Amino acid sequence: MSKGDKFLKWFFGGRGVVDERFKQELGKVATKTLMVFFGVQMIFLLSFGMYMFLAPIEDYETLAEILWLCEMLGTSVIFLGMEFVLIHRKVFVQELPEAKANKTIRHLKFEWFRRALIAGIAYWLLMAWFDMGKAGFFAQLFAPDTIRSAVVWFVLWGATMYGIQRWQLRKIKDDD
Repeated sequence: MSKGDKFLKWFFGGRGVVDERFKQELGKVATKTLMVFFGVQMIFLLSFGMYMFLAPIEDYETLAEILWLCEMLGTSVIFLGMEFVLIHRKVFVQELPEAKANKTIRHLKFEWFRRALIAGIAYWLLMAWFDMGKAGFFAQLFAPDTIRSAVVWFVLWGATMYGIQRWQLRKIKDDD
């Protein structure tokens, strides 16, 4: 397996094999996404540049924040669109025999529980750190609101991510 295939396998979840169909679909969609991204960026920056040149601007800081917000929203919409195209084409769907599928599902449950637990603890620590102005770090760390929000994040994020990866697995019957 080449280094590029290993990277793709790691980046897209680590299960299965990177086959030619996957590479071909990903290449087509990535090329189209890059062209759309370039076109949207050119139009956006030209229009924003004209606005900055023609309009009397007094507060450049607010203008920069609006520019950054529009950039992030536009980029997010474009790349989410790319993901939806790949999902619609069923590029991420993996077909497995029943025995291997059951083993993979058990592995996914453990993997997402572990990842969600780590993310929940990180979220808990960050929320306590960001809210330190209200009280000390440890007082805020063990406050019921901070713990409750971390547990909700742990449960919702872990269940959602497990559900998404579980949805991408298809069981096929063995031909024995």
